[in-house]
Amino acid sequence: YRSKLAEKRAKGYVTGEPVTPLETTVSPENGSSDLKSVSGQRRSFGPGQENSIGETISGLAEKCSQADDEIPRPMLLNEIGDEELLTLAPDPDWLFQIKYDGDRILLVKRGASLTSYSRSGRQTSALPKTIVQAAMACPDQDFIIDGEILGNTVWAFDVLRAGLDLRDSPYYGRLQVLHQMFGTSTSGIKVVETATDADAKLELFSRARETGEEGITLKRASASYVAGRPNSGGNVLKYKFVATCSVIVARNNVKGKRSVDMVLADGTELGSVSI
Repeated sequence: YRSKLAEKRAKGYVTGEPVTPLETTVSPENGSSDLKSVSGQRRSFGPGQENSIGETISGLAEKCSQADDEIPRPMLLNEIGDEELLTLAPDPDWLFQIKYDGDRILLVKRGASLTSYSRSGRQTSALPKTIVQAAMACPDQDFIIDGEILGNTVWAFDVLRAGLDLRDSPYYGRLQVLHQMFGTSTSGIKVVETATDADAKLELFSRARETGEEGITLKRASASYVAGRPNSGGNVLKYKFVATCSVIVARNNVKGKRSVDMVLADGTELGSVSI
């Protein structure tokens, strides 16, 4: 039971009562000094998709209901292999994005209050000033942004609320809203690059692998935002460039060396690694 519980927690599941987070009140004077306009910024939204899944900002506003005070849980990804990647890549309903090797974060702004949560729903530590400034400079008084925090930057890839609850809207529409909010931001909060057509997907995939990124994510453009992790498949998936495994620390090396010896569950020795 304890082993299974630890496994589920590692995947983002939590137990117990919902967390009541503390909130950090931020003065609007933090301003937008770190925000600059980028002229001619590339938009990788493919042509021909607007009629089927793209929605205008006004269309989203008419469709969505008023958001409540609930803190949404993040939508978690299942991993896929080569065969499924090759099957989904040509489908125009699947978008490619770089998977950054950061920590999942939900960034919640309500007026002058800015709070951040991990994927397990717990409040995270204090945010870097650049992120706070970018969030408070956004004209939307209330929003929930989903992304990865890496250093002093949140790489945003979804918006769950922008005054209105957008979770029932298709991802392609939510992505358009996100670009309206932070598409020209060059500091603190940036929108991840998205590839829509076959050529752009291949180029992004190759570049991400060559530059040593963790992998890519695949997102269904027509899908709504559903919290949690499905038993299999889903509307958001990840493909990693590196394989992972669980190992056992067999022993600590002596004589001041900062390394440990590792073995597999069957006793196979893998060597040592610095810590």
